[in-house]
Amino acid sequence: MYAGQVCTAGSRVSVHSSIQDEFTAAVLAGTQGMKIGSGFDPAAQLGPLVSAEQLDRVGSYVDIGKNEGATLVSGGSRVDGP
Repeated sequence: MYAGQVCTAGSRVSVHSSIQDEFTAAVLAGTQGMKIGSGFDPAAQLGPLVSAEQLDRVGSYVDIGKNEGATLVSGGSRVDGP
C-alpha cells in the first residue's frame, strides 16, 4: 500500500516500563492480522517495499535493533509469497 514510504518515523517509541508488556501485546495484536499483499490489492494493508535497496535497509534496521539488545516479538525475516 505505501511501498515503504510512510510519513512517520516509528523506529523508536518511548513507553513507560509500567505498561511495556501491555503496549507490546497491543502492537503485536494489531500487526498479526495485517493483510500483506500486492500494492494493487485494495484489501492489502502492507505492500511490497519499493526496491531491493529498501528491503536491505529495513533488514539492517532489524539487525541493528537486535544488536542493541532489542527483543524481536514477531517477524524479523523476509515474507515469502506473492
